[in-house]
Amino acid sequence: SVTMVGLRAQMSKAQQNRNQQHLKTTKGTVGSSINKVIKNKGVEERNSRDAEELRKSTDVQGRLQAKSTLYERLKREGADDGQECLVDFERKAMDYEAAHGAPAVQEP
Repeated sequence: SVTMVGLRAQMSKAQQNRNQQHLKTTKGTVGSSINKVIKNKGVEERNSRDAEELRKSTDVQGRLQAKSTLYERLKREGADDGQECLVDFERKAMDYEAAHGAPAVQEP
């Protein structure tokens, strides 16, 4: 039992030494008020680049949604008189109906 107590004390002391050594290598000297801060090179540049890409993708997504909404409206209502359109929606509807046997646009 005395041997077990001594062994436990040695194990505890060894664990404390390992913890202190770990703190010295990761945060500077134990007990010092100044801790080393290690930053990866280029992190701020990558973060700003990622933020810019996110902003661009949000802009693109919004534009695509607007185009989709316009396309659906044109498909449903047709182009206004005088409005030039590259898509012949009437022809598309006839082709769809001929191929599928049902109208291309279901009226609500």
